[in-house]
Amino acid sequence: MNDFDHVMPDLYSWLSKEYGTVGHILFDAESDMITAIPRGGLGLSIALTKQDDGIRVDLGLNVSFMAPRDDPFELSDVLVIVKSLIESGISLSVPIDPFGEPVIRYTLKFPNGMLSSKVPGHDYVEFTVGGWLPFGAPR
Repeated sequence: MNDFDHVMPDLYSWLSKEYGTVGHILFDAESDMITAIPRGGLGLSIALTKQDDGIRVDLGLNVSFMAPRDDPFELSDVLVIVKSLIESGISLSVPIDPFGEPVIRYTLKFPNGMLSSKVPGHDYVEFTVGGWLPFGAPR
């Protein structure tokens, strides 16, 4: 799949198939936005929006990042990032001595890559927001 024009319907289809039993996956075709909410409220709620340079991932609390669009575009590049968020969660960091915006920084590790907004040379308090629990799993 390398057609960025159809990325949101393709991403919605994949999310619904893979995670529809453990979360609510909603697609607003008018705004081209996908919202993924875990059942039971444990884990990240994610809003995905198509931009010219990739897929914007919003996690709330002023934490967002871009899943970059490579050329040629491959849906699998976005899927690996979204899958990592849903299954493993994300590390969030707050600097001990706050500076600049945003205050909350992130680190997301996924197979063959990592995205991070942390600035070297600063000390952080870090915590992890876990991934979604499998549907019906004990809490």
